[in-house]
Amino acid sequence: MMTRAIKFGGASTHRLSAPAATSINNLDPLTVWFWGRFDSLASVKGIFVKGAVGANRRMLLDNTGAFNNIRVQVDTTGGTGMLYITNTQCIVAGKPFFVAWTYSFSATPQSHIYVGDLLTPATEQTYGTSTDGNGGNPDDSGGPLMWGNNAAASQSMPGVGWVGGYCAGILPLDVIRLQQALCAPLPGITRALHVFGANGAGTVPDLSGNGNHASITGAVPVGQCLPRMQPRVRGELAVGIDTRPFRLFRGNGRRVWQAVA
Repeated sequence: MMTRAIKFGGASTHRLSAPAATSINNLDPLTVWFWGRFDSLASVKGIFVKGAVGANRRMLLDNTGAFNNIRVQVDTTGGTGMLYITNTQCIVAGKPFFVAWTYSFSATPQSHIYVGDLLTPATEQTYGTSTDGNGGNPDDSGGPLMWGNNAAASQSMPGVGWVGGYCAGILPLDVIRLQQALCAPLPGITRALHVFGANGAGTVPDLSGNGNHASITGAVPVGQCLPRMQPRVRGELAVGIDTRPFRLFRGNGRRVWQAVA
């Protein structure tokens, strides 16, 4: 169970960021996932970004309606950028949420957005906009991996974040739901796993083993527990951090991720 969080939004520049590094630069395909809570909703408040302005991959609140839909964008070079916006009003102020985004420039469709909460396993949303990009993928090595803001560090999310993961490759839905419940590193796949507030106001550790530790700018560690998920299968399922590595086992036509003791 996650007992500490980082509170963003006291200033527009609040953020948590890990410097650009080989292990997190230019991932394609990729999966991003995040546990957080918006205390209020406002246009284009940032959840995640990798890369500099004009050459990045980013996830934020949309700028229309009640600002309660998720928007993901990828800038492309010499073409039209990718843009997907949910139409499910999936973000509620004051309610913890889990969101995951998968992206592959060569796939059709290029993006999928999954949202869940403490009662509901993550499910794919429907979209009001689903425009695949063309041209070339941007080089995002010119900017950091950032949580709780956008590339210009000017749109801090008004709320808290508990944990975020950045993965190489497209995680299938069952593994996304595993991340929702256990927030566990996947060897060779998870490139950054940040547990917000784990070290107070100090450096935020990267539990993936890749050394992509993050620094806090302005945001404040707070003692806000992410409550337990309600049981959905036999036994108790709780949101928490399992720092043991997971290994993929295959047999009898099945594949199962299991923690390595």
